[in-house]
Amino acid sequence: MKKIILILIGVIIIGGILFFLFSKKQEKTVGTTAEEELPPLEVIGSIADRGKIIIYTEGIGVVKPEKRAVYFSPVNSVVEVLNVYEGKYVKRGELLLKLKNDEQRANYEKALYNLKKAKASYEFSLKQERGDSSVLKVTTGFTNAKSAYERARKILERTQIYAPFDGKVGDISVSKGDMVKTGDKLFEIVDASQTKIIVELPDIEIEGVKRGRKAFIYALSSDKKYEGTVSGVSPVIDPIKKTGKVVIQSKVPFMIGSMVRVKIVSGEYYNKLRVPNEAVLHRENRDLVFVVRGGHAKWQWIKKGVEGEKYTEVLEGISVGDTVLTEGQFTIAHDAPVTVKIKNLINK
Repeated sequence: MKKIILILIGVIIIGGILFFLFSKKQEKTVGTTAEEELPPLEVIGSIADRGKIIIYTEGIGVVKPEKRAVYFSPVNSVVEVLNVYEGKYVKRGELLLKLKNDEQRANYEKALYNLKKAKASYEFSLKQERGDSSVLKVTTGFTNAKSAYERARKILERTQIYAPFDGKVGDISVSKGDMVKTGDKLFEIVDASQTKIIVELPDIEIEGVKRGRKAFIYALSSDKKYEGTVSGVSPVIDPIKKTGKVVIQSKVPFMIGSMVRVKIVSGEYYNKLRVPNEAVLHRENRDLVFVVRGGHAKWQWIKKGVEGEKYTEVLEGISVGDTVLTEGQFTIAHDAPVTVKIKNLINK
């Protein structure tokens, strides 16, 4: 009986050991199957190709008119005629303002009389051959009389202001009947159909900006863009601000004096092996991309070249046609299985 009990105990112990080993094997098998059945990660990728890389320099500019005329009172007077209002569109040659000019008219008539008198004296002396003509102009008073006449004529002319070009009137400082003093501002006229944008850029960024290159202009509160062209780059750097002036020609629907955001092409590189900027990661003080090979994402160290707004040049590490990850690659490990959706940038 005792022998039978010992045999039963032995059987139970051996059965327990075999059950434990079988259970572990089953757990391992199930775990392996579950791991093998995990679906590949869905990521976004792009095909490395050869193309153009563009570098931009950005700054804030001010919209200014190509044509602008500012008028000041030439004399102490009264505004007699005012044919303008804020924003009025005027045509070239149109009378805009007239100052009361009785005194200026009298001064002009007097100067004209003195000039005729001095001229007659000069011509009489010249006929008498009394000396050198240049000397005679001075001694007869002809030179002084002519200068006084020109001054009076110009002042009289400036009491009547005509539009020098087609444009709009703004910043009017007077009303009809106002008394004005010499030097008081009257108004200004601008040709808003032809504008330019003045941008000041740091000296380290202005070097790549060349005349004739494209520029894009945006309102500060909008992403809608307008095209322009660099028409001039100042060779002078402000010694205090360390900035240089860039002039951009563009027809933009912004008011004169508006602040705008400007992007100027400062570098263009062609036929470069490139990948989207989003593909480039920085690890262990080196640059890398995830390249897809055999359905797996693999680390690939690279050597960068120029870096543009959308693309980065790759000098070493990958070839044209390689698929590189641009989204979803930040959290995956080397050799992870992936399913890639290709999404290339457009940059012609």
